[in-house]
Amino acid sequence: MAVQLVLDYFGIDSIDALVVEPCEASVNEAHQRITQHLRNQSPTLCRVRLSNEALYQRFKYLEGMRGVLLTQPLIPRLLLAEKLNSAVPDWLTNDMCVALNLLSQQVFTEFECFEKTLLSICANELISGQDFYAFVGAVNQQSPAFLSLLAIDSLKKCLLNHLIFDLNIAKDTAVLFITELLLYGNCQEFLTKLAYQQHLFQLRGIINRYELSIALPAQILPTPLFSLPLLPLTETAGQPLVEKFLFVLNSITRKILANEVPVNSLADLFIVDWPVLWAELNNLIDLSPCLISDTLAQQVAIFTSPEAVALAKKLTRVSYPLLEQSASVETVLAWSEGYFDYCRHAFSYKQTLDESINGSFTDWLLEQSPRIARSNADWRQCSQRIHDFLKADYLVVVVMVDALSALNQSVVLAELQSLIEQEHLTQLSEVLFAPLPTLTEVGKMAVLTGKVVSQLPNDQEAALRQSYQHFLPTPQALKIVRSWKESSEHLDADTNLLVFFENRLDGRLHECVSFEKHCADLKPISSQITSSIQRWTRDAMSLGRDIAIFITADHGMTVTQEQYTGEQFGDIKERVFKLNSAVDLPEDFVKIDHYAVPKKRVRLTANALLTHGGLTPEEVLIPLITLTSRPPTPCKTPLEVDLSVQNCIKLGHKQWQLELNLMASETVNSIKLTLAAPFCGKGSIDSLRAGSHQSIILKFSSEQDQEGLTEMTLLLSYNSTGTGIKSHEENQKLLSVQFPASLLEKDSDTQNFEDMF
Repeated sequence: MAVQLVLDYFGIDSIDALVVEPCEASVNEAHQRITQHLRNQSPTLCRVRLSNEALYQRFKYLEGMRGVLLTQPLIPRLLLAEKLNSAVPDWLTNDMCVALNLLSQQVFTEFECFEKTLLSICANELISGQDFYAFVGAVNQQSPAFLSLLAIDSLKKCLLNHLIFDLNIAKDTAVLFITELLLYGNCQEFLTKLAYQQHLFQLRGIINRYELSIALPAQILPTPLFSLPLLPLTETAGQPLVEKFLFVLNSITRKILANEVPVNSLADLFIVDWPVLWAELNNLIDLSPCLISDTLAQQVAIFTSPEAVALAKKLTRVSYPLLEQSASVETVLAWSEGYFDYCRHAFSYKQTLDESINGSFTDWLLEQSPRIARSNADWRQCSQRIHDFLKADYLVVVVMVDALSALNQSVVLAELQSLIEQEHLTQLSEVLFAPLPTLTEVGKMAVLTGKVVSQLPNDQEAALRQSYQHFLPTPQALKIVRSWKESSEHLDADTNLLVFFENRLDGRLHECVSFEKHCADLKPISSQITSSIQRWTRDAMSLGRDIAIFITADHGMTVTQEQYTGEQFGDIKERVFKLNSAVDLPEDFVKIDHYAVPKKRVRLTANALLTHGGLTPEEVLIPLITLTSRPPTPCKTPLEVDLSVQNCIKLGHKQWQLELNLMASETVNSIKLTLAAPFCGKGSIDSLRAGSHQSIILKFSSEQDQEGLTEMTLLLSYNSTGTGIKSHEENQKLLSVQFPASLLEKDSDTQNFEDMF
């Protein structure tokens, strides 16, 4: 193949070539390689790139030799003319073609004149489209050489027409924009300065509108330019305006809090996407949620920085997934944690909660009451725990806090934390379902005794003595303390059970004007409860007794959203009607015993923003906080299961059987065994007497083949009567089972054979 000299005086050649450097060594090496290439008659073309006239003179002797092609000069103007299939005007020099990088850009041929085509090569957005920001972005990418184009009248006219007719910029403003751009001499710096001056102009208008006293930097661009669409300005480029914006933000905030300007005024200031401004706004609304408005939320949502997106979510009402009606009790309790976060956000920022979310819980609650009663989250579990600790000879203290919702148990736990550390107490926090409806007269003694109120004496002390009579042999064994009576009650040697009725939270509930006020009321009450618990813990220590403290509630509370205006069905009791006779209730009410209970967050009296009696999660779910001086002995289940043989037997394809051995320490019945996914297998036994054991063959399968030592979860369900109190229990056992190896080696042929079946 041949040799060709390429004269690339403008540095535009991008094809593979032998590059000759302007030094003797490079020249000599190039001569040798060219000679060798010609001598060997190589099949490839050897392009020799020369970057100046002096180098060309050193190799010019090759021209005309056999195997040397005509020299190829690379002239930018000629190459551009060839690319455009059009003549290039004299004013477009070679240097300008290179500086504007015209030869490597995409060519748009739909334009009727060379000037538009040339501008489109620089950036298509300079002459096409209807987006001013795309146009500015294209200008921002141009080099200083681009401005030399704009000095040419025909090109300036093309750009001006695009601004006026395509981008709808006023003619005087468009002319001024190009004039100032040319005067400035640098596209990027001019656009940054224009953005700064636009924001300065906007900020000056806000200051004048709200009559604030603050001096701003001087204006250095003509005012008509500020009518252009507002260009983005980074926080770094915005210095020293950042401090001015922060000052104005705080000034307007003070005027809003003083009711001097409307709350919507705050949105006017947010025309920049600056993290420092979002951080300051975030702090201000945390201190004063009343600053939030729909206008502000909509304005923040315009911006795209991570800080703005996070704040927009905070300001905008967010929803929460509806509860599935087939959900288990455990799933509901897990769902409630996120639901409570949703509520706290909405309450704090004065947002309306979505009633459909509460409705999904209410519907589930009304359908699943039998399932709740069988679970460890039923309200009867509180009295069972009290019974168990009394039986284990603990000194038991029960703090019954009227209207303490699981929504707010974190406030109590925070107050208890230092006490737990000082007294070395063990803590357990749980959530229970309260008795329905969520009224004090229904729930208080029911939670404390595990019995419905109709089964108890009217007197609280008599009801407690009846329920725990086996552990209260003397009158002094039971102590009752009431928050509405002055008391510094201490424990003594005969005390087994102390019940503290804390009613101050409920007493203040109906006077609360906000959720924040309710939480503020809870903090000092929690602090006083903590002081009492510390006193009783030290009393127990001095008596040489282990102590168990329970903090629970009879019901929670609801922040109502509207006043009920419909028909009255009976006497108003908090947030329910007490029925005097049979009535037909509308769809948004449900009958529970002799109460008509609303499903929605309505209040029945005008002055009760926070109240209770309904079916919202924050009313129905109550805390059960347990503190013990010594961790309780691990609970031994009355039914134990182990493998008779670790190996299982293969019955067929993906089918096996196990032999299980069941041992009962107490009498149990209605025993059901179920293997958890991915296995499928069930078995049952009617009953086992205390001290007996029985083997059972459990057949099971799996969608996937199994091999080797594998963990399997066995779910146990049974009724226990060993303590004299019938209770339903569910627990699980982890089994390690040895699956037999496959009979065939699983190579590809064997696998294909097995797959046939």
